[in-house]
Amino acid sequence: MFGWVSPSRLVLHQETIYGATGPAARYVAAVLGDPRARVEADWEHRAGRRPLCAELLDWLGWFADTASYPPEDGPGAAEDIVASQAVRPAVYADVAAFFDDPDLRVREAAFAAAGLLLAAPELAHHIPQVAPAVRRVLAASADSRHRWIARHCLQTWGEDVGELLAEEEAHRRAEREAAAVLEDPWADPQASADVHRWLAERPEDTADRAWLARQWVDGSEPAQGPGLAGLQDPQQPKAEQPAFGVRQEPAANGWAVAKDEDRARWVFTPFVGLGPLHFGMSPQEGAAALGVGATTSWWQHPDCGEPRHEEDHFPALGVSVYYAGSSARLACVAGDARRGPQVTLEGAPLVGRVPSELEQWLLDRGAREGGVLYPHAADPGSQKLGLVLGARSGSATPS
Repeated sequence: MFGWVSPSRLVLHQETIYGATGPAARYVAAVLGDPRARVEADWEHRAGRRPLCAELLDWLGWFADTASYPPEDGPGAAEDIVASQAVRPAVYADVAAFFDDPDLRVREAAFAAAGLLLAAPELAHHIPQVAPAVRRVLAASADSRHRWIARHCLQTWGEDVGELLAEEEAHRRAEREAAAVLEDPWADPQASADVHRWLAERPEDTADRAWLARQWVDGSEPAQGPGLAGLQDPQQPKAEQPAFGVRQEPAANGWAVAKDEDRARWVFTPFVGLGPLHFGMSPQEGAAALGVGATTSWWQHPDCGEPRHEEDHFPALGVSVYYAGSSARLACVAGDARRGPQVTLEGAPLVGRVPSELEQWLLDRGAREGGVLYPHAADPGSQKLGLVLGARSGSATPS
């Protein structure tokens, strides 16, 4: 019996690599040619019907992208990332068998997965062969996620993507103009009819409506530079220099706790910042201030709009940074209680304390600061301080 359960729920939960991820990728690649993989269905979050084979190939693309991080900074235990990277050549061989598939949906998914797999140094010699097809097939896809992958790969390989960027901008501009007409109650009836006809005639975008373009950037972001760390409001307190200790590898159960002497010491200043981070920083300024690699997530509205830099995760520091607004400015910092920095506010430790003691501290302070709120998950917080305390995990989330 050939059954299908989304592997992303088993071995790439929240884009984290586990010990089973590499073997699962080999299995998924091996069953691509099974005749039963040609069955078509409606898939979760995706418009239109597609063969299971195309869905499996797209998952292999997610696998390839997640496995492309350096083991020491990647999303998972270093040994699991290394093991997943080791299977990429074998997976690529199975994927390449579908480059000439008669079904365009399968062909596009194969080039998308292959393009991301070619981040493996040992596969780089295939790039001259694959690049023309990525431009010809993938960059012309009706699937917006596939077009993102095409631009990302071609730019990474040193090719000019200016024309593709112009075409994408024209496509998005047309979508925005169409949306504006549909939302205008006073729009000319003929204009509304033209928009409806245009929407009905254009190819349906089959991209996953919930996809996060974590790495697929068009190159519009400015390059990071050493001077960005100093770009801050001169009226704000000077940012602290981060203190880095030796990173402790997580245990097999994922609940290893870093030694106290290995943690950074950060001070939280309400509505100003936390440690070397200041609210209002750009993603480039935040990354430069911390000085270590990040896993970046991008968000795009399902219907239209530009992709937005939403969050950065710094696994080496146990810190996640969240950005808000179209200009992507730092709005929230969350620390991992097990491996993140020790945080204090006016000398009081905010991390690693007994939950009831931590909550009582906030209640006592709330009596003079305007009360305590419980905004989500019943964690206590203070709007006056811009702070939420993850009482069960001992974390602090300033925002």
